Amino acid sequence: MTETAPITNFQPVELTDADSNHQPAATDAPTPDKRRNSSRNRWVVGAVGALAAVGWFVVTNDSGTNSDGDDVPTVPANTADVIVTDLVQETSFDGTLGTIAGEPISASTDGIVTAIAASGTTVHESDVLYRIDDEPVSLLYGDTPAYRDITLGSQSASILAAGSGVVTDIAAVGSIIEQGDIAYWVDGQPVVALYGTSPMFRTLENLSPDIAGADVLQLEQALTELGFTLDDTLDIDGVFTFGTRLAVEDWQEAHWLEIDGIVEVTDVVFIPGPSQVVELEVSTGGSVNPGVPVMALSTGDALTGDDVAQLEESLADQGFDANGTMTVDGVFTVETRQAVIDWQTSVGQTADGVVNLGDAVFLPTSARIAEQLVTPGASVNVGTPIVGISSADQVVRVDIRAADQGLIEIGDAVTVILPAFDETPATIASISTTVTIGPDGDALFEAIVELDDATAAAGLNEAPVTVEVVGESVTGVTAVPVTALVALVEGGYAVEKQTANGYQLVRVEPGFFADGLVEITSDSLTVGDTVAQP
Repeated sequence: MTETAPITNFQPVELTDADSNHQPAATDAPTPDKRRNSSRNRWVVGAVGALAAVGWFVVTNDSGTNSDGDDVPTVPANTADVIVTDLVQETSFDGTLGTIAGEPISASTDGIVTAIAASGTTVHESDVLYRIDDEPVSLLYGDTPAYRDITLGSQSASILAAGSGVVTDIAAVGSIIEQGDIAYWVDGQPVVALYGTSPMFRTLENLSPDIAGADVLQLEQALTELGFTLDDTLDIDGVFTFGTRLAVEDWQEAHWLEIDGIVEVTDVVFIPGPSQVVELEVSTGGSVNPGVPVMALSTGDALTGDDVAQLEESLADQGFDANGTMTVDGVFTVETRQAVIDWQTSVGQTADGVVNLGDAVFLPTSARIAEQLVTPGASVNVGTPIVGISSADQVVRVDIRAADQGLIEIGDAVTVILPAFDETPATIASISTTVTIGPDGDALFEAIVELDDATAAAGLNEAPVTVEVVGESVTGVTAVPVTALVALVEGGYAVEKQTANGYQLVRVEPGFFADGLVEITSDSLTVGDTVAQP
């Protein structure tokens, strides 16, 4: 930025009636040209005000006269031509180039830390930040921190064993259990899942008098939805009739059950709807007794939320979109689950379609590992800090005085001058709303400037830089050097203009100024005129 320093030792000059182009004395500082942005006009007013307060030194004539016998200045040592030009006002701020420290990343699960990304490395999307019990914890992009398991349903449910025996097979974690699917096997006999809200509490069969109730009704509805109606003999009326028995026998045949038309308590388990297995309470080979939890489910309405949306967006950006079938809408569907499985496979996680709390860390962008806060082999609990992070790219931190806040806005383009005097374009990324007090007592606000090309600052850290902000500008204006201005005793300004009879004081109205030049808004000067520079 080019700034003009005020000249001291001011001696005001009186403009007499004999001087050419005499105009009435101005008592107020001239106002800025209307072409300038009103939000920053105070800079122009302040600049002209500075001229009025400090003044400009001129050498008055004590030897020459004009044709009327009036004193005129002698021929000046320096002159300048009146020109037409564009003026751009720039303001410079001192800044520091470096990284911004973020909140440390803490464990979301208990376990042993088996690996951590090395200090100084940059972790990008899907890169592994660290491992707990050898399970990778990967970075995903998003603004919402992880706070819950992300699964198929918005509700939790458990399947309890209805009888005793040994579990000979069981659905895998992450699998979807739908109506008619086998949830698990006990002593080689399947336990089939049907949709319904009433748990099985009795044997259902064709007796006299007929058994009736909500449990019978949901059984009939399930059999009908599965297509076991056998010549339309089944009436959905909540009464276990002979027609119900025939439908049950058809269903039993399809599921390797004893074909007797009787539904035992141990034959089925009712679930609210499509459910995802999120945890197994017993593994194959384990024993169960009535009432013992077998598995935990995610069920009910589909899980929705901002965390689901950012997960889907992150997966889609990486190409995990279930072959184009997943919609980024914040609703966890079976297609979302498939995308999760594909991503888990790629990063080496257990591919179960469930993003458990602790499987991923969401950050807005890539991060630089600033420090390892624990060492591999350490035991951690939920909340234990594991790594300190900072911004991946170098940014410039600038302290802006409260009086200068109006000069910048988020998104403004600026120029950063690096230590080697290289210039690189940048953008105002953020402006703090929290004030700090500087050493001189000024109220300061921190602005963060992001380089448009992060590689321009490669190898630099905590380096002093200059940020240049382009403020107001005018185009095609008549201008003279600021040093040509003469302050008048009666108020206002003039210049020493060359005429056929020598140099005479001519009143002018200054406007915008920048780069050592000042706009002349009055018509007292013409392009090509010569003026003195005292």
